[in-house]
Order: sequence, then C-alpha cells, then structure tokens
Amino acid sequence: HARTCEFTSRAIKHSMTKILSMNLPGMPTQASESERRIFLASVLPVEQELLIHAVGSLLKLLEQIIPADDGPLVTRMNVLTPDTQLIIDELTYQSLQIFNPRLHPSGFKQKVESSSCSLIKLFNRCSSNIGKFELRTIMQQPVRDLAELELRLNTVQWFADGRNSRSAEEMRNVIGNLTKVQPVYRKIAKQSTKNSDWKSLKKNVYYLYMLCKLCLAVGEPELRGTVINILAEFVSQEENALKQLLFTLDEVVDLDRGNQNNKFTVKRGIDRELDRLRTRFDETRGSLMETSRVDFENLPVDLSDVYVTFLPSYGYVFSSSRCEELRDPAVFERSAMNLVFQSEGSVYFQNEMCKELNTEFGNMLATMNDRENAVLMKLA
Repeated sequence: HARTCEFTSRAIKHSMTKILSMNLPGMPTQASESERRIFLASVLPVEQELLIHAVGSLLKLLEQIIPADDGPLVTRMNVLTPDTQLIIDELTYQSLQIFNPRLHPSGFKQKVESSSCSLIKLFNRCSSNIGKFELRTIMQQPVRDLAELELRLNTVQWFADGRNSRSAEEMRNVIGNLTKVQPVYRKIAKQSTKNSDWKSLKKNVYYLYMLCKLCLAVGEPELRGTVINILAEFVSQEENALKQLLFTLDEVVDLDRGNQNNKFTVKRGIDRELDRLRTRFDETRGSLMETSRVDFENLPVDLSDVYVTFLPSYGYVFSSSRCEELRDPAVFERSAMNLVFQSEGSVYFQNEMCKELNTEFGNMLATMNDRENAVLMKLA
C-alpha cells in the first residue's frame, strides 16, 4: 500500500512551507520567514527542489505516525552528499549572479521571470526548452568530478570548433524539434490519449533517432565517453529501443485517419475484426450520404462540405460548416433534416435515415473503441 508523492510545483511549495515551519536548534524563536529561509539555506540546499520535496514528504509522514505530544519531530538535520557534488547555498548563487531572476515589468507577464545579467543568460546557447531546463539543472548541481568536467569540456570544445559547424548546426536543428514527452507518457498509461498526443510522441522519437544517427556519423575518438559518443553507441545497436518504437508506431498507429476524431486509431491489418467493423462503418456512412442527397435540396449547404460523423450522444449525424443561412433554425423546417445542435463553427443535423441507422448500428462504434483500447493497452 505504498503511496506516491507527485513531484509538482505545488507539492514543492507545500514542502517548503512545511520545512520553514520547523523549529531547529539554533534557529531564533521569533524569526521571520525570511530569517528562517536564510537559516535553513545554511542547513539545506534549498535550490535542489527534489531534496526539498523529499524532506517535506518525510515530515508529513512523521506527523501522521508520531503523536504531536511526543515533542519535536526533528532535532537535527544532516545532509549527505557524494564527494563528486559541490553544494552551493542560495546566497552564494545570488552573489555569483549565476541566476538573477526578476519579475517581468509588463503587467501582462507578471508571472514571467525576466533575467537580467547572469551567467546562465550569457552562456545559454540551447536550441530547445528541454536544453534550457537541463542547463539550469547542471548549474544548480555543480560537480567536482574532474573526469565528468573533462567530458563536458570536450563536448563544448567540439561544438565550438569551426570545422564541426555543419554537424553542430544539423544537431541544433534536430534538437529544436524535441519537446517534453513525460505528459504524453502519463496519458498513454491512463489511456486518455488523443491523436495529437501520438503525433507528438512519434515526432519526438523520430527526431531523437535522427539526433543519434548524426552523433554516429561524427565518430571522433576524442569524444569517447561524452553524450555524443553515448548516443552513437546506443543507435549502433541493431535492436535499439528507439528503432523498435518508431517501427511500432509506423505499423500500428494510423495518424491520418485519427485526424477525423482526434483519437487513437489503429491501422488496418492489426485486428481483423476491427477492420471488418470499420469497413462496415465506412460503407454505412457512404450509403447514408448517397441516399440522403434529396434531403439536402432545401438546405443552403455545399455537398462537398457535408460529412457523416458519429456522436456518442446523438448517433449518426451530418455536419457542415456553419454559414449565415444556417444560423436560422427556421431553415430546417422547410427540409427533411432536423437540427441537432450548432457549435461555433459547425452545424449538425439528422434525417429519418440517421435515426434508423442509430437503432441498427448504434453499438458498432463502441465495439470498435473497445478493440482499439485493447491494442492501446498492449502498446502501453
């Protein structure tokens, strides 16, 4: 019955509040919040959010299992760090101007930080938001391991060398297309993905694979042990995970058909029963369109702009772009069509044929969704 603590900005803020409420030995009894923060900065590296979140979660657990009458929960705090890591407190960071954030002066960007002169602003040459985040993480967690620092220096020198400018530019262009995939992974695990999520996942996998291939093409011995070398060795493996994942997405997920309803859609050839139902569903939509052409005569619509779709609450309906003539519900009184509802950009309507098909084939789409969800569970 283990409980997980989500690592979110709200959880970090709650953990920091709980830590500031502690009364540690040596802390002034009537200290203000700013004084408490300064004192704790000398005990804990408050800039390390994961550590703050872990301490706050531990304090919350102790409060639940230890009665409050037993005295103070924490009388001493020791922070153990690897010999390779250098701990820098928040005041030192501010003095060195590694980060120098301030709120943006514009009223429309009150929550946006506008960095003035700082080291991270001077040395930031990242091509993606992920890179900017990782750069901040590296500068917030400095190391004293000379071997690691040497590898980082070799990578920087390689990119700064004019002879490698073409390869470096190609890598920057590829990296600029990468985004965070953690939100997509969470949606896949919860089976709540849309077609746009699968497009984003495939795009990231593709460009990451291309980045690895570019690293493989470099093949310079002085880069051994660097990130470039690690990615090159990974992609050189015949059955690497990126190649397999990209192949699976190409073979299973139908991104083109998924655009119709913005949902996860399985390609033909994966599930025979699903293919049979989908063929019948498409034939039903096609015949519905053909047999209902006469009913469109009294409607001011362009047949090339009319589509048959299935809505869970209404069944089979026709949809068309909303125009000025269709804004008046009285238009449908002179037609065999019945207005279902109107949205900002579309209008939906039915005839008697739609209602008959809803009775006969109403459960078809639900069955198709169940079979596609079964495929999705195997992918997840």
